Amino acid sequence: MKMVSVRFLSFAGWAWLFSLMAATATAQSWKRYPLELEDNPVLTFPKVEGVHSQYNGDSWFLTAQVQGQTTGKKYQIVTIFNTYSVPNGKLNFYQASIFDYATGDFNTYTSYDLPGASTQQFAGSSDHLDISFDAPVGKSFWNTSRTPAGALDPFVYDLYCPGKDVVTGESFSFSTHVDMQKKPVAFGAAVLCGNFTDNAQPNTFTYWQPGPAVNGSLVFKGVTENIVGTRGHVDRQLFPLYPGIHTPTGREYSHEWRQINFDDGIDVSIWRQLNRGASNSVVDTTGITVSYPPGPDGEAPEPSWTNGMPDDLTVEYISYSKFPSHSYSTLFPPPSSNMYMPSAHIIRSASLNMMLEATYTTPAPAALLPIEYYEGPTIWKGTFMGKPVSAFGIFECSLGLYRDWELAGVLLDSVAHLPADSFSAGAPREHVAEIVRGLQALVSSDPRNDRRDEAGTYLDELVIPALNTMTDWKRREDMLEIVADFRSSLALKA
Repeated sequence: MKMVSVRFLSFAGWAWLFSLMAATATAQSWKRYPLELEDNPVLTFPKVEGVHSQYNGDSWFLTAQVQGQTTGKKYQIVTIFNTYSVPNGKLNFYQASIFDYATGDFNTYTSYDLPGASTQQFAGSSDHLDISFDAPVGKSFWNTSRTPAGALDPFVYDLYCPGKDVVTGESFSFSTHVDMQKKPVAFGAAVLCGNFTDNAQPNTFTYWQPGPAVNGSLVFKGVTENIVGTRGHVDRQLFPLYPGIHTPTGREYSHEWRQINFDDGIDVSIWRQLNRGASNSVVDTTGITVSYPPGPDGEAPEPSWTNGMPDDLTVEYISYSKFPSHSYSTLFPPPSSNMYMPSAHIIRSASLNMMLEATYTTPAPAALLPIEYYEGPTIWKGTFMGKPVSAFGIFECSLGLYRDWELAGVLLDSVAHLPADSFSAGAPREHVAEIVRGLQALVSSDPRNDRRDEAGTYLDELVIPALNTMTDWKRREDMLEIVADFRSSLALKA
């Protein structure tokens, strides 16, 4: 095995890290093994961090916002390790990405173990976190650090994640030491105790942990530099059965996961899942888990859970981007080559007095995973608990929209949120949006209400002429591309 050492910081960098750790030391009585979350023995550390042979699915995720110590650039680093038991063996994968906040550029890489393979690239320990993936680009690993005496150092990790970008072929990597500064949080806090239903599978367990103090180095776009950071999170899932047991194509359910790190130290995890076979209805256990920073006494308030059902948590989509299927070939063949993913949006919760507008820093942050998947750094602005806030975080999404009634919604949302000066005085935005709303009325997820035979004529006689009056030619072409994809979708089954 090739050992990869973390490139540590300069004296100033270490001084920064030590000051951070000293400031939070009084709040770290939780930083010990064993640690059990919410009286749930399944979520007992360090064992919960290891591979669980009694389950059929394990997933590990880490992301952090870091800053280059040479260029001053802000980056987002991401890695995922998954191992699934399937009828013919194992389906494992390793994924890594680096994003540049300023330019939107990113590199991403994925490697698979497929069922029936004679050897496995994935390996892991069962009693603590020590996983690796011996991919063609190099051996990645994520393990719990050890003290000089050889004992596990609770909630302190070392990672090495190499990759080769799927589009450009560029090599990239990050090598980091991660010291978690906030206590892990069970999904749903004391209400759900980390137990939720995922892809129609009850008794799936998950937790997340914000506050990584990161130092190390990365290689990206030909530049090698040291990095530090304090925002991001770790999350973990345990699946009793193969996660796709109730979703054989991977698309019967879709999810949106938002992890938000506010400037004031509050961290929020928002989970939302949709049933694609039931008109994209929201699945129960949708909601918001909040992790609070320590107070003046050094103790943090207990995490809280806000149930997003039935309508407390709402999403207003502002824009979409077309999934780049020509560059990112999914493991499970897509039902359409014309799939749109949510991009900018506004998320609201009345009970939390929350309204946050989200903007990706990378327009289409695709990853090479079994199905369509976006996961990218996101800027958040708005109000939380009624107070103005700003934040960085992650928006993860598998909601690939391609059916006629879905694309009619994509077109309407897009037109309704374009700048007013994109339209002519004779056909203002509201007028064009009203015409598109008429198209939406002709297609439905319910065949009893579907009038798709009329949709093509309505498109030609009303929608396209209205869009052609737009004065912003680039946005007009974007809308007409959605129209063309909508027309193609009329041939698909709803």
